[in-house]
Amino acid sequence: LLLVYFASLLLFLALNIELELFRYGLTPTALIGNLLGNEELFIRAKDLTTLMTEIHINLFLYPLAQLTTLSTLVHLKMSDRIKVIATLASTLFILMDVGGVLLVRFVASSAAWIKVIGFWGFELSMFVMVLMVLAYLLGKPQGHPAHHG
Repeated sequence: LLLVYFASLLLFLALNIELELFRYGLTPTALIGNLLGNEELFIRAKDLTTLMTEIHINLFLYPLAQLTTLSTLVHLKMSDRIKVIATLASTLFILMDVGGVLLVRFVASSAAWIKVIGFWGFELSMFVMVLMVLAYLLGKPQGHPAHHG
């Protein structure tokens, strides 16, 4: 069940890049145009209801994916410091992702880099952690003697 979940999570993360491209764009310039509008490209500013719905969904899905991944990652034989850094970094990236959208929309368009770094940081950190967990789950159980047929 865990293997299916983490394989599905990899697919979710991969598809999330395409969704992000469609919703906001993957660069600061595209993000600003999609949030605030771009008359030259006939793009209207994102309405507040849509924006809040997207933020609301991400504030549920991203931490849930992070929680399930970290709950398995803690069982890997690695330094506690790395586990803490992974937890703090992925949490910071989630906050940057959501906070960056709000900053661009309501404070200053120059904050677009915060959102972009937050999104890519979350994606990369989650990909790495999920791959580590998958390697752990697919590997020989640690601390158990090998069985000979």
